[in-house]
Amino acid sequence: MGAFDTTLGALLLCAVLNTYLYGLTTFQYGTYYNTEFNDPLWIKSAVGALFCVDTVHSISVIYMVWVYLIENMGDPTFVAHSVWPLPFSAIVISIIAVGVQNFLSLRIYRLLDQKWLLILFGCVSTGTAILGFALGVKLMTMDYLAEYMTVKPQLTAWLTMEVALDTTISGTPPCGIGHSPDLETSILD
Repeated sequence: MGAFDTTLGALLLCAVLNTYLYGLTTFQYGTYYNTEFNDPLWIKSAVGALFCVDTVHSISVIYMVWVYLIENMGDPTFVAHSVWPLPFSAIVISIIAVGVQNFLSLRIYRLLDQKWLLILFGCVSTGTAILGFALGVKLMTMDYLAEYMTVKPQLTAWLTMEVALDTTISGTPPCGIGHSPDLETSILD
């Protein structure tokens, strides 16, 4: 096992995976815009804005890999430094997540007419986004990766909240578990 397998190797693998997933979502964005939907302009604009934010994020991840693996290849001590795309990712993930979560919450509300779910999901989504954004800003002030350990509990709480909310939204009818054929028909229409 090499000296940088668990640091730079993990970074490279994550960047490759991120680029692959970006390719899949780019295909989805392209398919969305090339298929005739009766979506209002605000939905089309939101989808376009999310694509732009996702594009900036993917570019920043590739730049981060460049800085660590190419620009500072001869300096093994540079691995301990923080580069701006790493904390920037927390901010971008928060922006993308709050947009998608609130859109899906609105869709659930319109189909189930359960206002309490809209309010609950909206409040948790907004709170989670604020926490992620604040963590990203805090991480931007840190020069070394070892300093990130000081916010490990908050980082863990933020990521746990994101996963719990995403799982709850995707498991709420009509998005997931327990959906009926009537709801499927109304979603597809």
